[in-house]
Amino acid sequence: NGGGLFATDEQKLWTQAQRVMLNFRPEILLTPGRTKFEQIVFKIVTRTAFAVFIAVVICCNILVLSLEHYDQSQQFASVLENLNWVFSVIFLIEALLKLIAFKLKYFKSGWNIFD
Repeated sequence: NGGGLFATDEQKLWTQAQRVMLNFRPEILLTPGRTKFEQIVFKIVTRTAFAVFIAVVICCNILVLSLEHYDQSQQFASVLENLNWVFSVIFLIEALLKLIAFKLKYFKSGWNIFD
């Protein structure tokens, strides 16, 4: 609908234009770093396989988090805690690699800020 019930056609058009402008986000150009190491890291973190790997790790983390239950054995709790540490280390490495590859542009992505 582009406006209220009593809006004129021009007001509706203006409202639609404002919505488009509010949703516009300039694309952030990500470029490889200067050093060979930064270029290698950039290639790794921009690959689809890397994103898929992280998505699989996130799903596994969710599964492990959902396994915690009342009256679980100490051994089971210890396994869950250790798995949680493994996931935390993987996510830390992901963030560090992306910081190396993208530098401060890392913080321009809403997903990275959310992480």
